[in-house]
Amino acid sequence: MENAITVKDLNVKLNGFELKDINLEIPKGVVAGLIGRNGAGKTTLINALTDIYIPEGGSIMYGDYELAREPEKAKAGFGVCYDSLFYPPNYKAEKIVRLVAPFYADFDMDKWESLMDRFGLDKRKKVGQYSKGMQMKFMLTMVFARDPKVLILDACVIIGLNQRKPYKSRVAGLSPIILDRKIGTLTLPDDYLCSAA
Repeated sequence: MENAITVKDLNVKLNGFELKDINLEIPKGVVAGLIGRNGAGKTTLINALTDIYIPEGGSIMYGDYELAREPEKAKAGFGVCYDSLFYPPNYKAEKIVRLVAPFYADFDMDKWESLMDRFGLDKRKKVGQYSKGMQMKFMLTMVFARDPKVLILDACVIIGLNQRKPYKSRVAGLSPIILDRKIGTLTLPDDYLCSAA
């Protein structure tokens, strides 16, 4: 099976925190989750996967494209939703989409409008005036309007996660879209990464 994401010997160092020798493969069509205590490195790994943090070593591949060597091609295939609003809170949703959409050749304005309606979001409202849940839904509309091949969620919509037991998660308003595939997990213990598929 072909991989959507392949990470080899990844090392990330940040102000006394370090992820060392991370290796993982996530096949296409699989939903994987990062599970671990606060401070274990889940968001650090996501930030490396999304090119926010530049690794000290190793490689990250999206399909056939290495993030460090072909960032535009690698990034074109994924969408990311962080755990908090990353758009200016004083901007209206319609202004944000007008500013962001032109940067993505695959942005589907009709799909975005449909998702906004489906979630009951007023595009004329400032996103900072949305509730936390509405902000997450807004960010998901921006991601799903692009129909990404890889979807990266930083704890933004996963609800009811129990770290010690197998789980069923639901995605706010989108459970049929996300969780209709095989679920794998990656566990980040206190000091190292264990992978499970």
